[in-house]
Amino acid sequence: MDGFSGPTGDRQIMLSNGVKLALARWEKKGVPDDSAMLLIHGLGDSIATWRGVANRLATLRSVHAIDLRGHGGSDWAAPSSYSSRTMADDVVEVIRQYLPRSLVLVGHSLGGEVALRVASRLPDVVTRTVLVDYVPRTRGEDVDNVYKALSDAHRPYATVADYAEVLHRRHGIANRRLIELIAADSLRKKDDGFILQYDPRILRHEETRAAATENGQATLDTLKMPTLILRGIASSVVSTTAMRDSMKSAASNVRHRVIPLAGHSIQIDNPGGFLEAVIPFLEKVPEALR
Repeated sequence: MDGFSGPTGDRQIMLSNGVKLALARWEKKGVPDDSAMLLIHGLGDSIATWRGVANRLATLRSVHAIDLRGHGGSDWAAPSSYSSRTMADDVVEVIRQYLPRSLVLVGHSLGGEVALRVASRLPDVVTRTVLVDYVPRTRGEDVDNVYKALSDAHRPYATVADYAEVLHRRHGIANRRLIELIAADSLRKKDDGFILQYDPRILRHEETRAAATENGQATLDTLKMPTLILRGIASSVVSTTAMRDSMKSAASNVRHRVIPLAGHSIQIDNPGGFLEAVIPFLEKVPEALR
């Protein structure tokens, strides 16, 4: 077994706004369901991005993962609704209606921004937060590079292997089998080939960067629950300067770790390093994190 198995269950959830979201679950026999974890992927990704870590995390807690609107198995929506604020509204409704009342949030990149918004709105539900290669004070040009890479990759593919090669070039040190599984889960059949499952119009959605940066930093600074920020040592998005600037005003409940052998997608590039940082954070009592 390579530990990269897919979810043990999945469902479609219809929200009050008419958007349908995909929610997956990894569960292990004997693991209590009263304390859970919700994994939130980044821009252009899906539930599949967590395949390298979800099985191990499920030995500790009930693990759920969501496809944000416009991604994976969730509905595409009006382009004007592809903001982190609207996505956070979606996630808050899912948590309130379908998930346990004690929850750890883990968000990667855009998912980190969404998780930050959700944690600030549900402080009585969210007990811990993990932000994976996301801080509010990232440079605009670094984020632009992500958009360009995603835009270049959003094209038809003749085979799953063709897209796996794109991912392998992006994640050169990642496990090849994991890359192949993520590639297969990221595509849908169309005509005589495959296309990526996320709405390309997401890449054209514009938010005011300065406002999002300062509002996000203010939110991070006021979070009360234990919070862990992970940065890939070779991240092209979160620089050492961005991390330092975001940590300057952070409270003592916010800690950060730099993960070796990883770029922006730590959970793909170095699943072991991700787990070595996250599992002790989940197991420590709050006082030990301060």
